[in-house]
Amino acid sequence: MADLISLDVALQQIPTAPASDYPVIASMISACSTVVGNYCNRIFQKATYSEVFDGTGTAYLLVSNPPLTQVLSVRTGLLPAIYIQCNDPASQTQVASVTVGETGITLFKLYNNVAVTNETFTYADYPTFGSLLAPINALGNGWQASPCTQFNLWQTSDLWLSNTGQTQYPAEGYGPGTYSAKNISLGLQVYWWQLPYFRVNQSAGEIICPAGFVPGFQNYRVDYTGGFDPIPSDIQYAVSCFVQLCYATRQANPLMTSETLDKYSYTKNAEVSLANLGLAAKMILNSYRLITIPGRP
Repeated sequence: MADLISLDVALQQIPTAPASDYPVIASMISACSTVVGNYCNRIFQKATYSEVFDGTGTAYLLVSNPPLTQVLSVRTGLLPAIYIQCNDPASQTQVASVTVGETGITLFKLYNNVAVTNETFTYADYPTFGSLLAPINALGNGWQASPCTQFNLWQTSDLWLSNTGQTQYPAEGYGPGTYSAKNISLGLQVYWWQLPYFRVNQSAGEIICPAGFVPGFQNYRVDYTGGFDPIPSDIQYAVSCFVQLCYATRQANPLMTSETLDKYSYTKNAEVSLANLGLAAKMILNSYRLITIPGRP
């Protein structure tokens, strides 16, 4: 997750910090930005995101990173965009698999404990499904790719969900993972049918379809632009307070909770956490915190 504040903003809370401490403050900014993002269950920076949703049976879906700037598409229905198979009539191949990764797909074949195929086709070099056909068929070693002609011009990068932390996907052949292609015609799938109409509540990150979203497991994909640019000033203030708290306690012994010297004693907070922020900073973070509910991934 990108930093939510700059070094200059952090130094407004710790103006006496020497320049020699700037590198450690920069590290604290990155760490605190990640903690705040995780606490608020969102990515604050404006970007293009792809997410899959369970149809709720209601008219509403809520994206993970509001506010919405633009909804690029709302799609449903998975269909194979290309079929890949590794033929092994004698069943002597140990492994024949297709891995869908962030930057491309990898075909792997293990025969007699030797990797006879380990070839990656990047989305950048092979931007359409049609462009994958010839190079896969040229591999030999039993590899075969078959087209689904209506998807020949679709983007291969559609196999991947961009800028998302989602780890569950709806079906074999869709999303990141490794799938068997040994004597199996593996279909790499895409969401193909685009909803013809919907409305948008931009500030809430809400997509509204009057006909309703059909109940199902991750049966909708939404591509959208969302998040903040610039980061709201109140969020920047809350993060800078968290950095200040971390900086103030950086040299404290983490194992010591209290100390007594003659008649003087003190007990310190047990931990450095968001719970120890001031009331204003905590109220700010809670106002941006998103709760997981049906219709939000």
